[in-house]
Amino acid sequence: MFLKSDKNKGIYSLILVAFATASIGVIVRFLSPYLNAYWQMLGRTSVALLVTIFFFYRKISVQNLWKASKKDSVLIIIRSFAHYAGTLLWVTAVPMTKLFTVAIIDSIPYSAILGWLLMRENFNLKKLLWTATTCLGVILISLKPAGGNITIGLGEILLVLSGLSLGFRMVSVRWHHQKLNNWELTSVIFLIATVLFGTTLFVRGDSVPSTLFLPGVILLTFLGGIINLVNLYFTHTGYRRIEAVLAGNILQLEILFGLILGFVIFSELPNIREIIGSAVLLFSIYKINKLYKE
Repeated sequence: MFLKSDKNKGIYSLILVAFATASIGVIVRFLSPYLNAYWQMLGRTSVALLVTIFFFYRKISVQNLWKASKKDSVLIIIRSFAHYAGTLLWVTAVPMTKLFTVAIIDSIPYSAILGWLLMRENFNLKKLLWTATTCLGVILISLKPAGGNITIGLGEILLVLSGLSLGFRMVSVRWHHQKLNNWELTSVIFLIATVLFGTTLFVRGDSVPSTLFLPGVILLTFLGGIINLVNLYFTHTGYRRIEAVLAGNILQLEILFGLILGFVIFSELPNIREIIGSAVLLFSIYKINKLYKE
């Protein structure tokens, strides 16, 4: 049961998340020629962590985190790995695809699909049919000509894998006890993710790129870190206050934001095939949300 005031906060929070997700795609595009996905994510995640600690430390109780139940502790670690994998795949995929395509594939209701396929939540043939139809829509969007042949775009495949990982991170926040607040959850996920990105770079043997210290790169990294913080915190806020179906519908606003930003900044517009694929995908998303609500 959600109070009206809480529900409104959840709605506004997820509208902000939709815009933040579309906006971060712009930053990824600008940073990609200078930093690979690992360095981008280490920089932005570190910024998000430091801003959280320095400006919102009063909302974070170390004692509360230390006394967290075993279930909460294990879940935070799992969700942090999901955040690490999902964001890394997403940042890798964005330079390969149009922002409109990114937004369309991001709008797939991954949490509902995961619930049906993995947890058998009221699973039936209709849900299987429309889940398969979403795959058809993604395939239509992903088809690319290559030397006279038609191939599936790697970027679109990575976006789907990213969506599944981040979808789990989003919906699983409801499994936490209410004892841990949103700032505590957000700070720990950023901390673990920062360690994971740093460890990955160390294992890979990547040297620090000189481009990391360019003024424009520093500015975009800082801005990206703030947007990442807004995204994760308000995802927690939104999903804890409103139903999963409504949350999924609101996040589809990313399609509109992605189309506008892609056109205004990069002069990108979808072609006929992408429009047809998007129509198939959006209709299947509508049907999935309707079935989920039932």
